[in-house]
Amino acid sequence: MLFDYKYSGTTTVSNSSQDTKMNFVPDLLRTPTFFSGKLHKKVAFREAISALHDVVVSDLRFKPQDKTAYKEWATEQEQLWLAEYIETYQIDQIRVKIEQLRKELADIQQEKEKVLAPFNKAQKKYFNYLYQKTGMPGTFSTRLLRFTRTNFSLNVLARMNLPMVN
Repeated sequence: MLFDYKYSGTTTVSNSSQDTKMNFVPDLLRTPTFFSGKLHKKVAFREAISALHDVVVSDLRFKPQDKTAYKEWATEQEQLWLAEYIETYQIDQIRVKIEQLRKELADIQQEKEKVLAPFNKAQKKYFNYLYQKTGMPGTFSTRLLRFTRTNFSLNVLARMNLPMVN
């Protein structure tokens, strides 16, 4: 086969720090290419040519999309999904269970107060005794309270022959 080519110049590519330029030179001896006929799928062909045009003229730079409409839709959808999720649970049953747990917690706290009542009473008497003997202000008593709670027990207080209330 023998091919004859005739170009009016050379194809060039030039780069710079901001862009890249490409210059294509066509074959002058080539006969024009075209087609004629009826299209079976006109819309699909139009979309394909439009897409090809977008690719050819694109500068391939990133263009961020405007997502405000999507974010509005997402917030609305989130509320709908949350409502659907909540509907699957029986809120009344959960409220009853929460109320039962609150009553149980109150009972436990009352039990704790009953158990600690003798200790708290003895501790109060002890601090009153210390105050009467030493005349120290309440801040000293507060520090002493922290100290006794961490380092002493009721047995230690009993060994000191301090008045205790049973």
